[in-house]
Amino acid sequence: MQKRDVRLASVVVMGLFSLFISLTFALAADTSSVQIDKAYTCLKSEIGNKSSLLLEQATFATLALGSVKLADDKITSTKSATESCWPSDGCKLKDTALVALALDREGKDTTAIEQWMMNKNATPTELNWYLEIDIKDHSSATCIVSYDSSNSQFFVNDDMTLSRGSVADCLSISNNKFWLKIGQNCLAKNYQVSCNKDFVSALLYDKTGGDTIYVSSESHTAAANATTNEVVTARCLKTQTSCDYEGTLWAAFALNKLDSKNDVSAYVPYLNALAEDNTKFFPSALLLPLGKTSTTSNFLSDIVQRQKSNGIWDVTGSPYKKYFDTSLALLALSSTSAESLRAKTALLTMQKDTGCWSERDAIIDTAFLLYSGWQRTPTKSTSGGGGTDIKSACTSVTSYSCELRNDCLSANATVLDSYTCSGGSVCCSQKIPQRTCSQLQGSICTSAQQCSSSNMQQASDGACCLDQCVAKAVPGEDTCTPQNGSCKLTCDTTANEQETTTLTCSDSANKCCQVQVTENTKPATSYTWLIILLLVLIAIVVAAIIYREKLTVYYYKYFHKGKGSPSRPTGPEGPSQGLLQRPSPPAYTPSQGPRVMRPMAGPGQVPGPRPPVARGPPSPRDKELEDTLKKLKEMSK
Repeated sequence: MQKRDVRLASVVVMGLFSLFISLTFALAADTSSVQIDKAYTCLKSEIGNKSSLLLEQATFATLALGSVKLADDKITSTKSATESCWPSDGCKLKDTALVALALDREGKDTTAIEQWMMNKNATPTELNWYLEIDIKDHSSATCIVSYDSSNSQFFVNDDMTLSRGSVADCLSISNNKFWLKIGQNCLAKNYQVSCNKDFVSALLYDKTGGDTIYVSSESHTAAANATTNEVVTARCLKTQTSCDYEGTLWAAFALNKLDSKNDVSAYVPYLNALAEDNTKFFPSALLLPLGKTSTTSNFLSDIVQRQKSNGIWDVTGSPYKKYFDTSLALLALSSTSAESLRAKTALLTMQKDTGCWSERDAIIDTAFLLYSGWQRTPTKSTSGGGGTDIKSACTSVTSYSCELRNDCLSANATVLDSYTCSGGSVCCSQKIPQRTCSQLQGSICTSAQQCSSSNMQQASDGACCLDQCVAKAVPGEDTCTPQNGSCKLTCDTTANEQETTTLTCSDSANKCCQVQVTENTKPATSYTWLIILLLVLIAIVVAAIIYREKLTVYYYKYFHKGKGSPSRPTGPEGPSQGLLQRPSPPAYTPSQGPRVMRPMAGPGQVPGPRPPVARGPPSPRDKELEDTLKKLKEMSK
């Protein structure tokens, strides 16, 4: 019994230590990696449960996973029979652009698709164009503007206003008298400018009926009597006979991503000027990766300031809802930026128990988030289609780096189309040093702040405000978001959202929508209870070590009642170190009769029957008991 109790106590202590170590490793594990694994598994399961997919589901599934038979079949079956575009019942720019990105992920050739999109070029009539001429020393000068075979003379006054010297059909002085307005029928012409003093020329544009004037990405400087050339290159992409804003937006992003030879700068003026009329498509997110323009900082500022206090993006009026909008933002931002990391942390808390995200569609929402935020090497296509080589990750080569295209080219580096990067960046042959916000002498605004202007720049540690960070204006109290609600125009009943009238939004036009918790929408498991359990186990283990001797005695006492009691004999050598002992047999006395010794069994022998033990004469009490039993026996006869 002694050894058994010691063994049991050791097992208990070792078990507690094992549990302690297991929980320690569980808490130290990268839970985000486990959750992303679960998301990929859920996406595959969602696709596997379908007998067919929609084209949009198929393209986003391919973007996230690479080749998937059900998705490949859908893309193949919906291609136009006569052109490289999708879908076959009426080719659309956005659908075709997404298919091109998806096929590129599978390692397929997309040259014909890119050409189809670029062939949809058109001149946008929604923009007004102006020619600006400034004299370097701000003195008066005479300038000649030539186009075709016409020459028009203009005078630049001391205050930089213009006055007309000769008639020109395509040019007229603007209402503010500072610029020359170019007629809509003359946008494709080449304008040659020459002045009798050093000057600068540039193109400006605005939206018809708008108040904002945009400066073209380039200006040109010339000495007196030298010549500059200005050409309006603004283009849009059309669906049927008119410019398609969302289609041009996605096509420009795809063309920029797929091939370094594709120049998309001509689409930026149209997309930029009409962005305020199309905010529901979140254009800043797809425009920022297209390269540096005069309004790049505006794009970055718009993305950052649209991030909600809960870390995600949910654009007002968006037809695609919050997970799609957040995916767009992740495409534009650096994966290591503060805004991107905050969004990813928030997304992991919103993940369903199944591993997917689902507000509009589980396949689209989950696939787009994985593609834009946690991109992995896709599955190789085995169905052919003009190339079957999966592009290697740009980061697999130490000297390469994922950069914005213009940043790479501005550093005289080479864009490597045979490698892939996540988001809207491209693989650059060298790393472009990026300074921290403090080196840029700016500040990273907190989630409760915003930059006082749009003067922002992407730094290595996030969006850097080069002015001041100020508190965000809050028109009303937002009691909805802190309670895990979402402020939106309408609640999504397909995602188990219901309006909560007891909570309010900062914008009174929005409703507070909360997800009703079901088996599939339970919040992510909290690790608080694990930490508490870990502390309790530590205390138990420490106590078990300190009081191990007493615990052994208590165990014997409570679990072996009636079977004797432990004793702790002492002697010249002190206590027996906590080992349980049987009570020592009584000392032998001659009055008990001869003492019989039982021989020990030898090796391989089985002990024989135990001989009877000699007993001494019965005691008076035993005799008394024996007489009583005899009398009772006789009475029962």
